[in-house]
Amino acid sequence: MFRSIRHACGLALAASALLVTPLVIAQDTPAPQAQPKSAQPATPGNAADKADKAADKAADKMDKAADKMDKAADKAAEKMDKAADKAGEKLDEAALALKAKERELRAKAQRKALEVDVKSSLKGAAMTAPMKQELSRHARRIARLEVVKRVALDQKDQTSADQSTALLDKERARHDTWMKNFNPKAEQKVGAK
Repeated sequence: MFRSIRHACGLALAASALLVTPLVIAQDTPAPQAQPKSAQPATPGNAADKADKAADKAADKMDKAADKMDKAADKAAEKMDKAADKAGEKLDEAALALKAKERELRAKAQRKALEVDVKSSLKGAAMTAPMKQELSRHARRIARLEVVKRVALDQKDQTSADQSTALLDKERARHDTWMKNFNPKAEQKVGAK
């Protein structure tokens, strides 16, 4: 309701001045005419006016002080939010950099393992078109099934995750069988399975 204690005190002072004013006016004391300010005697009407003006000034000062304090609090809150955002962004950047590094290391390890597997299947022969097709087909299928599995786990769909795991195992078995049966010396047509 009130912004601060100062604001409440200022309003209370203004309200008290307003309550005193009707009592002074009710006494019907005429104000002296055309006297200089220094020569005017202190009358209850003039005192009430001065009290009203002083109360208004005090209330205005209190309002201004409360506004300044509110603005300062808002600025401090803004600075805190900006600092928190910057810290959050730095953490996000660090996490992304870490994930990128992990992904790079994992990809290198997978490529090295694949290279060893392909060299053993080729038995010293040059890379053939059927081998390239099988490697790209296998990579595409594995990537799609891994995405399906990740989405299923994110959605907490255990049956779909189990099905995608079974399909991944089946695809890896199919690929291993193909690699074992591959003969680089035999004449094969492109796309033959």
